[in-house]
Amino acid sequence: EEATKRILAGIEKICGERSLAFDTAPRSDTPPVRLSEKIIRLIEETAREKNIPFLKMPSGALHDSSILPEITDVGMIFVPSREGRSHCPEEFTDLSDLGAGAQVLLGAAMKLIR
Repeated sequence: EEATKRILAGIEKICGERSLAFDTAPRSDTPPVRLSEKIIRLIEETAREKNIPFLKMPSGALHDSSILPEITDVGMIFVPSREGRSHCPEEFTDLSDLGAGAQVLLGAAMKLIR
């Protein structure tokens, strides 16, 4: 929301300086969904144990997981994509990052079944 406000303020400023008009419409206004702290802690703990660096972050994307917290505990593991490009033809994730994500997923899943 803050980024959107700052971007729109910049657009308004430039348009004002150049006597231009603009119009925007939100493409999605889905409220955020809080995922399971238990699962998030489990994922973080597993990454630490495996010495895999991680960043805890919110996701602005609407994922299938957004409807699951009503029925079960949910967490998500993201792996980095080159230049942050995701869900597009230019998306590329290094095999080592895919492997690290898979290690965290397997380790967390094994802890859940114990």
